[in-house]
Amino acid sequence: MAQYGRPNSVVTVSTWYESAGSSQTNIYTAIDETTRSDTDYIYSTPDGTTTTACKIGLSSLNEPSVNTGHILRYTYLRSKTNKDITMVARLIDSTYGTIAIWTHTNPGDTFSLAEQTLTETQAGNISNYTTLAIEFEVTVAAIGGGNIQVSWAEFQIPDGETHNIVSNVIANA
Repeated sequence: MAQYGRPNSVVTVSTWYESAGSSQTNIYTAIDETTRSDTDYIYSTPDGTTTTACKIGLSSLNEPSVNTGHILRYTYLRSKTNKDITMVARLIDSTYGTIAIWTHTNPGDTFSLAEQTLTETQAGNISNYTTLAIEFEVTVAAIGGGNIQVSWAEFQIPDGETHNIVSNVIANA
C-alpha cells in the first residue's frame, strides 16, 4: 500500500489564482483531487514582474521505513506556446528546505503529467512528513508571455511505520 500527500493549504501565494472565480484564498482546492482532473487548475500571472511563485502545503504522512518509492506527481501546461516560459517545481520540507527541484522549459499547451521520483538521498533528507509543501515558480521572458497552469498534484510514499508495525503484530498473533 501507499500513502498520498495531497494539497491541503496555501503556504504562500504571489500572483497565482484558481481557474474558477480567480480566487487566491484556497487555490489548493483546484489541484487536490484524489483522481487526476484537468477541469480546474491554478495559474500564474506575472502581473508586472517576470517571476511568480506559490507554495502549497501537503496533507500529513506517516514516516515510511524506507527511502524509496517517493514520487511527486503534477500536471501542467503553458498557455502561449510562442512565448518563452519556465516552471520550476520544488518539494520542500519546512525544516530541511528544498528536498528536490525540477525545471520545465517551454512546456506544451496540453496538460502533461510529471512523475518525479526522489533519490534515496533526497527522500532521506525529509525530516518531517507532516510539513511538506510543493512550490511552483514561473519565469516568463517578458510580460504578456502567458502563464503556467497546474491542474493536479500528489506526493506518493510507501506506508508509514505505524501501519507496518500494526500489520506485523496482527500477522504474528
